[in-house]
Amino acid sequence: MIVPIPVSIETKMNRGFNQVIGLLGDIEYVDALMVKEKRKVRQSELNRQQRIHNKQVFTINPKHVSEIIDQKILLVDDIYTTGTTIRHAANVLRANGAKQVVGLTLCR
Repeated sequence: MIVPIPVSIETKMNRGFNQVIGLLGDIEYVDALMVKEKRKVRQSELNRQQRIHNKQVFTINPKHVSEIIDQKILLVDDIYTTGTTIRHAANVLRANGAKQVVGLTLCR
């Protein structure tokens, strides 16, 4: 199961799209599996240490909870800086029954 890292509602409204989904092109993925809560400060405004300690909150969309159980999931993100985003998202997926979660970022 391929899952793009979600952007916050505010980011999606400002940009009009999730850049990770745009980069996936024609690859089949599960949309809206996870929801990202609004942050007070954008990751791009933080230094490395602040990013590592910045709590990111992901939740599972209730309509997709049963789809996660015993699945192998590939999380896809656009940029890897500290790995914090993928780690937080992977922890939420594992806590909700994912069998295995691995991450792929498109650039570092």
